[in-house]
Amino acid sequence: MVLAEELTARPFPTTPIGADNWFAGQAQSGPDRHFAPLTSSEILEDAPGERWAEVEDDFERRRGAVVSALTD
Repeated sequence: MVLAEELTARPFPTTPIGADNWFAGQAQSGPDRHFAPLTSSEILEDAPGERWAEVEDDFERRRGAVVSALTD
């Protein structure tokens, strides 16, 4: 969770830095934010439901770890 700690200490830039397409999972910063993706996965458009559940479980596990690190 080094990244989470670094993001809380990083100053905000005066102009946006990085990709404008946060949906693609690219890190970016702006005058009022820092964005760093937690995780990414393959395109699930045609994946079976079981794969969706696996990816969701993995995301929730990673999200929980970030929440825990930021809370500490």
